[in-house]
Order: sequence, then C-alpha cells, then structure tokens
Amino acid sequence: HPGDDLPVTRVGPGDLAYLQTSSGTTGNQRCIPTTHRMLLKQLASYARRMELTSGDVILNWMPLHHDGGLLLGAILPFVCAVPVVLMSPLDWVRHPAMLFKAIDTYRGTLCTMPNFAFSHLVRRVRERDVEGISLSSMRAFMNGSERVYHTSFDRFLERFAPLGVMT
Repeated sequence: HPGDDLPVTRVGPGDLAYLQTSSGTTGNQRCIPTTHRMLLKQLASYARRMELTSGDVILNWMPLHHDGGLLLGAILPFVCAVPVVLMSPLDWVRHPAMLFKAIDTYRGTLCTMPNFAFSHLVRRVRERDVEGISLSSMRAFMNGSERVYHTSFDRFLERFAPLGVMT
C-alpha cells in the first residue's frame, strides 16, 4: 500500500512541532519555536474561549501560512473534528461577500479575521451581493492577529446587523 514504507517518527510533547514566523505587526519580526505541548495548549485555550462544539462550522479565508489561518482555520478544526469551510484568500480579497455566502450556505458559526477584514467587508460588500443572505447562524466573528480597532468592529456590526449579525 502507498505510504507503508514511510518511517514512523515518535515525538514527545517537548519536541518541536514547527517554527512560527512573526510578521512583526506589533513588534519586531522573529521566529518562534513551537513545541507539540505549546500547540496543544494553545488549541485547547482557543477551543475553550470559543466554546467550540461539534455543532460548529468554522469559516476561514486567511492563508494557511498565517498563524490565524493555520491554527484557527486548519489545525483546530482538524484536532477537534469540527467542519471547516476553507476559502482562497485571493478570491476573498476580490470578492469579500463570498464569506457571507459561505456562512449562509454552510450555516457557519465561527470566523476569525484580522481587523482590516472587518473594514474591507464594510467597504466592498454591496447590497446586491448579500440579498437573501442570512448571517444569523454565526455565534461569533472574532477580531485578532493584528491591532484591533473598536471602530472597525462597530462599523461592521452596524452595516451587517440587517443580515443577522448581533453583538
């Protein structure tokens, strides 16, 4: 069978899982060694804070080379066996309403985005792009991965409240 000849590697909690590069958004760029223990503790913390359940559906357009996209949009759903809807970051930038269409179609419940994304959605989504769309299935839109500005989220909430976004 394919893969039968692959070596089995045993790893411990303190072994390196990956190297995370920091973009330097809030400080100097750096490389952060992440162990399996650190990764699992971080995922458990996210899952608790998000009150993640098997009934959730995570939506992610962030690139998987970004810590938010990788952890919250790929590894967390995999480890916790929660469905995830992955979208192309380039397509999302060009057509941000695709996020709302995916939420409506797949009954999405959780989405984490950097601050700029909330402003981008407010600026670029037209009324005709969201006709007949409901965002009422969403439990939380989370703002992170860069400096957070209250005004960005306030504008987002005000603009999309008619679609079912609640505070």
